[in-house]
Amino acid sequence: MTERADARGRPPGARVSDNERDRAYFLQTLARGAAVLDLLATHDHLTLKDASQALDLDPSVIYRLLRTWTATGYLDYDPATKRYHPGLKLMRLATKTHSTSGLPDIEERLQRVSRAVDQTASFSVLAGRFVLYVARVVANKALMYQVEIGKTLPAYATAAGHAMLAYLTEAELLELYPEPTLLGYTQHTVRSREALFEMLVEVREKGYALNRGQLGAGIAAVAVPVRDEQGRVVGAFSVAGPAEQFGNEDVYRRYLPALLEAAAEPVEQRTA
Repeated sequence: MTERADARGRPPGARVSDNERDRAYFLQTLARGAAVLDLLATHDHLTLKDASQALDLDPSVIYRLLRTWTATGYLDYDPATKRYHPGLKLMRLATKTHSTSGLPDIEERLQRVSRAVDQTASFSVLAGRFVLYVARVVANKALMYQVEIGKTLPAYATAAGHAMLAYLTEAELLELYPEPTLLGYTQHTVRSREALFEMLVEVREKGYALNRGQLGAGIAAVAVPVRDEQGRVVGAFSVAGPAEQFGNEDVYRRYLPALLEAAAEPVEQRTA
């Protein structure tokens, strides 16, 4: 008796790929609901209109998702402002995740760095061509340069990005930067792939990255790579502030020693 192909046309005994298996168990409604909660990473609150526009979904779909999250306690709804805010269950989940993620250790190290140098200290990870800021301690002063947690910046124009890109292979870098030219944000921004790659070689040799005005005029930053227990670079510690406070003496006598001390011990892999 001849065996028939399955509903997808695969011959009998054909191996099911991981992607096909994932699609078979994929729940679109659940994915959309998760996308709604993801918006709270960059918004203090949500409205029906804003969520609908951000996710490019019909308002009726967004409304059902918002009401479901509200009914289950993950969102709170304020009828006076028609805004949705994180609910008690979502905050409990965030607190639990935070305590088990390794972030408290990261934040403690950032606190020490910030106190030692009186500048804003950050921990970031590489997300493709971008730097994603995961934790930050703001210095107690009016700063010209503010980056919120969860925000991303182009890796090639930041000290943190250089500190992480420097440890990628050439093949990985070419995949990230297939074009020979790069967008210039200021007159100091590296504008070619060739120049970027040369800069990264120097960063790897020195073990730190220094950025003066590449992303914003008058802003400077220093960054060092952060490794996990296997010795892999999984993030970067950095300090940033007004460029006039980042002279060579400040960089080498204040900022670098504090950053290198913070990065001396590995971080938990879950943090990255």
